[in-house]
Amino acid sequence: MAEAHISEASLYDDPAPGLLAGDGGISVSVDVGVKVRAEKLGKPGEEGAALIGQIVTSVGANLSEKYRIDVMNTLEFATRVANRARKDSKGLMSSKEWNDKFAGSITQIGWAQQYFREHEVKLDQSTLGNSFVDLVKKTILVDDGFTAEQKKTIVTALDKMIELQKHTRALDKVASDDKDVQFGVVAATETNGALAMRFIGFHFTASEDIKDVLLFKFNDTKIDISTTTLDLAGNQATIDRLRKTIENRMYGTSEDYILNVPI
Repeated sequence: MAEAHISEASLYDDPAPGLLAGDGGISVSVDVGVKVRAEKLGKPGEEGAALIGQIVTSVGANLSEKYRIDVMNTLEFATRVANRARKDSKGLMSSKEWNDKFAGSITQIGWAQQYFREHEVKLDQSTLGNSFVDLVKKTILVDDGFTAEQKKTIVTALDKMIELQKHTRALDKVASDDKDVQFGVVAATETNGALAMRFIGFHFTASEDIKDVLLFKFNDTKIDISTTTLDLAGNQATIDRLRKTIENRMYGTSEDYILNVPI
């Protein structure tokens, strides 16, 4: 029997209402493929990191294979929905609107928002000459919502991403749209059997084209930067119920959407 595939268009559709109604979508076994891709987040017992769309994602060593798959599925699905919406807007969707679409998708597929904060980043003379990735690292290091170990893992992953970006250009198609950037960092963990994620989304616009997201240097160019911080708690019963549907929707899509980041 021939393997079933789904089109890119159907993948990016908003998850509601069919997904939440338990619509199984295409009936196809994707278990092997999902596990192989989940290994891009590292193996259980080891800390791991991956670039999922435009989100640098880190997981703790205690995260099981099942939970790594759930983190991967969640972030791939939500970024694809938001990226499709941006594409359909023909450049009219702002980075903040992208984040709203991303966050809204997550809360429809088994995650509850525990904390939300928006923050306007003020740039001053001390910032001039620094790159965007410098700002991301500084933001992570002063954020009390990340543990010391998570901060170390994320910063290491960001340093590795700079080198990977030079060779793979993985961020070119998903993170920026000429003068507008969407980029995020996630730390996923398991506490007392419950899955949780902390997400910081970075949104910035510049008055000149952005050629390289991570190494874009702040100069006298007009730049507006803001961040969105979310704490998300997984409802495992809902995630379990929707897992196969989400995997079916993404089956047959680009395998290089998730990139392992060695740490």
